[in-house]
Amino acid sequence: MMPEKSTANKKSVLGNLWVQSKVDEAISKQLKNQADYPQIICDLIASRDIDLHTVSHFLNPTLKHFLPDPFLLKDMKQGVDRIIDAVTHNQKITVYGDYDVDGATSTALLIRFFRMLGVDIEFYIPDRQIEGYGPNTKAFEHLASSGTHLIITVDCGTLSFEPIAVAKKMGTDVVVIDHHAGTSTHPECVALINPNRLDETSPLKHLAAVGISFMVCVAVTQSLREQGYFNDKPTPDLISLLDIVALGTVCDVVSLTGLNRAFVAQGLKVLSQSKNKGLAYLINLLNIDRNQLSPYHFGFVIGPRINAGGRIGTSTLGTILLSSEDDQVVASAAEQLNSLNEERKLLQESTLLDADLQVNPNNPIIVVSSPEWHQGVIGIVAGKLKDKYHKPTFVIAVDPVTQEGKASARSIPGFDIGHSIHLAHEHNVILQGGGHPMAGGFSLKHSQIDDFITFMSTHVSSVVSAEHFLPKRTFDGHLTLNSLTISLHDLIEQIGPFGSGNPTPKFLFQNVHLKKIVVMQEKHIRCFLEDPISGKAAEALIFNAFQSAIGDFLVKHQYKHIDILGTLKKDSWQDRITLKIWIEDARASS
Repeated sequence: MMPEKSTANKKSVLGNLWVQSKVDEAISKQLKNQADYPQIICDLIASRDIDLHTVSHFLNPTLKHFLPDPFLLKDMKQGVDRIIDAVTHNQKITVYGDYDVDGATSTALLIRFFRMLGVDIEFYIPDRQIEGYGPNTKAFEHLASSGTHLIITVDCGTLSFEPIAVAKKMGTDVVVIDHHAGTSTHPECVALINPNRLDETSPLKHLAAVGISFMVCVAVTQSLREQGYFNDKPTPDLISLLDIVALGTVCDVVSLTGLNRAFVAQGLKVLSQSKNKGLAYLINLLNIDRNQLSPYHFGFVIGPRINAGGRIGTSTLGTILLSSEDDQVVASAAEQLNSLNEERKLLQESTLLDADLQVNPNNPIIVVSSPEWHQGVIGIVAGKLKDKYHKPTFVIAVDPVTQEGKASARSIPGFDIGHSIHLAHEHNVILQGGGHPMAGGFSLKHSQIDDFITFMSTHVSSVVSAEHFLPKRTFDGHLTLNSLTISLHDLIEQIGPFGSGNPTPKFLFQNVHLKKIVVMQEKHIRCFLEDPISGKAAEALIFNAFQSAIGDFLVKHQYKHIDILGTLKKDSWQDRITLKIWIEDARASS
């Protein structure tokens, strides 16, 4: 994203300053002259640091262009050789995955891939409440004693020194496929395939674990082909697995640039064909129009349901849904996950209300804790508090028996929270933990919380300037209600898929007449807008806003002129397609 254009304006109802992304006028002009793209596409691309020479690949991302040689990753050959040895000698393989969407998709991907090879494997997903994140010694002892010859960890394992050492001592090899930051020391595994290990030089650091798992599948397929394995067997259809890869990539909020962009673009095409029985059932259950599938559905509709099992229910449900070919099994898993997601929403709402009461907005960080909170929702609550206060946020669920807390952390741009958690561990104010620049998790004793707050407050104040704490909403340009057409929306969609690293374009609508509002289901608000000059009408929606700050603002400003910040969405109802504004923020017109 280009630097923001400085604008003097007042804060919105949500306390944000609105700033417009700066468009590189030279690039925009060159795009217009060279390729005759519509002006709005030229401006959007020119605000997103897209090199002129790569625009065509940005607009049409393909695996053929972006997929590198998988053996560029360190330890890939060692890992592939051990996997092939297990396959050709009929050794028992168990995939050990995380309980989030990236872990579930990575695990399901490998199950489906090995099935294509004619190999049935087992999988293990730890229970969030009982076992916590990542490999644990008891689980690895169980797997080794149950006859597993090879454990493949996905989305975890980089820092699992003790469990991996125990497995090795018991004669079980471990291949780690992960993307979490590590240290200069590696566990005693056969291979650590992780683009974020400290000695790695590959350009794939932005991949989710499911993307790296796909790279492993590509490498195994290439090696087996060279060995003649497929002379009398069908070659795996790796493209058919991209729906799972896309789902995990979007839900882990990694940057949708380069290879990730190709994964998601191609994965959406695969998903529209619904070859995965579990995803197909869930899509039908949720009444999603296959022709309108987008990263939004991955991140905000399908993903939360896959996550629900790991958050508050049975951790294996997501993997079962994504990997099973049994109609009854996938139906049961989908129904359970949908029900658990509703339960999760209630837990999340009560926890958020409770946590918000503890917040001291004057501190440089937000730290809240309670023995009454469920571990499965604290990550979501941390994200919502971070969005509200625009500060690094830590939400801790304390076990009332052991007095040990499990924490989820969410950050703001400019503060690497994963690195900060490692520093906290080095200073002995937490037990263990890790994460990414924008999110992380850790454990600590209840007695360490005060020391943690002191350490992290000092650390944040030393590395983050006051400017970073100013809540901002960036928008891409100005639109009028007169400009709202389906063709405009379709033009904008050309630079999708949207997500982290390529955010959905936001637009500012100034001085629109809020003609009428309708409250729906005592939760959502539907706004009927009118252009004060032309009289052009449009509709805008905001969900779960009734009796909130922005909801109260809209009610109060009915019949008045307001400014709206929002995105554009197609709405299909009874074969009629309309364009609506999804409101993200609002303020009174000047």
